[in-house]
Amino acid sequence: MMRRCVALSVLFAVFAAAQDAPFKSGISIVEVDVAVAGKGGPIEGLQLDDFSVKDNRQPVALRYGSQDESALDIVLLFEVSKLMAPKLMQVRVAAEMAMAELREGDRVAVMAFSEKSRVEEPLTNDLKAAKLRIRNGLADAAFVGTPFVLPAADAAAKYLSALPEPHGRRVVLMFTGDAGFGLKNQNHMGVAKDLWEADASLSAFVIPNALTRLTRDTNPAHFVFLSGLLNLYDFIDDVAEQTGGEVVYTASVGSIRQQDNPYSADPDTSFRQVVRQMRRRYRLYYDMPPGKPGQRREIKIELSPGAKALHPDARIIGRKGYVIPKPGSR
Repeated sequence: MMRRCVALSVLFAVFAAAQDAPFKSGISIVEVDVAVAGKGGPIEGLQLDDFSVKDNRQPVALRYGSQDESALDIVLLFEVSKLMAPKLMQVRVAAEMAMAELREGDRVAVMAFSEKSRVEEPLTNDLKAAKLRIRNGLADAAFVGTPFVLPAADAAAKYLSALPEPHGRRVVLMFTGDAGFGLKNQNHMGVAKDLWEADASLSAFVIPNALTRLTRDTNPAHFVFLSGLLNLYDFIDDVAEQTGGEVVYTASVGSIRQQDNPYSADPDTSFRQVVRQMRRRYRLYYDMPPGKPGQRREIKIELSPGAKALHPDARIIGRKGYVIPKPGSR
């Protein structure tokens, strides 16, 4: 994901010198978190010149980079709408798989949502207490109401924004059917911007329900009818992509076929893999181009031609934009 924009400057360096690079103040730097995955899993050992980055379609010179593992500040966000009640066991399995990847040093918050979102467990480094809260909460949850998916993602972003500085990578991990009745024409890019400003990525484990299958119906004749009944735009797939997150489907749904979903062959293993991929990423740094505070800028990350030739099946998972910070913002 693209980490926050910070006021600092760095000397040119290569990955091998990552820990020894000196810093000087006074220049704004954009920091980009990137995961690179192939069919066999994460691609390790890439160097600075293996990456090509554009900011608002203009190539930028990378100053410095590293590959590291980081602790996580992670919000586990559970859909508890009536539609998810029949999927309780699948939600519990997905939650257990994700929690198995948490480590000492991580911090966890727990949120739940249907029409409204609420914090069930504030951000804590007591992983044992958080895991117990999730297990007991899911066992006792009253699955009621209809899902407002995009508003829930936005609520998690705003929760993280209100917290002090992160001590690890910030992640929102949603367990959902990814189809809801949120506000019509909900601003997807607005939610993505709130996640950018929270310095967070959004990933999701999607457990399809009856509404998910309706909203993914690609029959044109059905679409006209359904659009009059449902808000077909209350989903988070594109928001996850914009923020450098991933979406895992536990089953094929609509136009999303199993071969299009890199994790669908073995979802249980996938849950762990996604969390691992959140933790270990490349960090790339470049000088922030001039722009007005509050301006949204696009980022495009690719492999260099040589790296593409070596890794033709590589997928780049990284944040696709940022907002130029206002003076004095953290």
